[in-house]
Amino acid sequence: MSKKKPQEAKKELSKPIAPETVRERLKKFKVDIHPKSLLEESAKLWTEYAQANDARKEEMLDELNEKLAHASVIVELENHYMAAETVDNKKLRTLMIEVIDSLIVEHDCKTTTEKMLAETAGAAFCRMIEYSNRLTGLTRQEYLTPTKTGHYSMLSKEVDRCTRQYISALTTLKRLKQPALNITFKSNNAYVAQNQQINTDPKKTIVEDGNVGQ
Repeated sequence: MSKKKPQEAKKELSKPIAPETVRERLKKFKVDIHPKSLLEESAKLWTEYAQANDARKEEMLDELNEKLAHASVIVELENHYMAAETVDNKKLRTLMIEVIDSLIVEHDCKTTTEKMLAETAGAAFCRMIEYSNRLTGLTRQEYLTPTKTGHYSMLSKEVDRCTRQYISALTTLKRLKQPALNITFKSNNAYVAQNQQINTDPKKTIVEDGNVGQ
């Protein structure tokens, strides 16, 4: 096999890199926020921690906890911690996790989309409670200033907004879980359009879209 001359090898190395080559290399490039990188780093650090002596474990504990806390967002749709942090009240955080888990079980959520909708509904429900509590606190005051009145108005709108978000997410989830309706048309010559049908054979049964089962 003939060897390339140094000048030829140098020319090949100096060839410009194609944009598509850059794209392919970037797909394989991982940074510290990539889930796979986080899991690999967490596993490596956890293994090192498990094999270390007591003095070394004490030194590594904060670093390990920080890394695991960062990696925990990967399973957000399973533990719901990030969603829970959207409310200030710790009791409501616990309630939110319970509500989301209950919705997932109730609607048999399996896919990512279904779990996201359950989480959205649960989060909106608990934020509605939080804003309602703040609103109740304002109504118990003896007098209202213009500033407090504006705050009262804002909280009222937030309660309404969270309620709509809850209903919207839950309605979408229910529709998503409904089984598909299959309708079969048997006819020699049928023309089906929105809310109407024309059948040239009067002996055939007419099925009108929008009136099935009536």
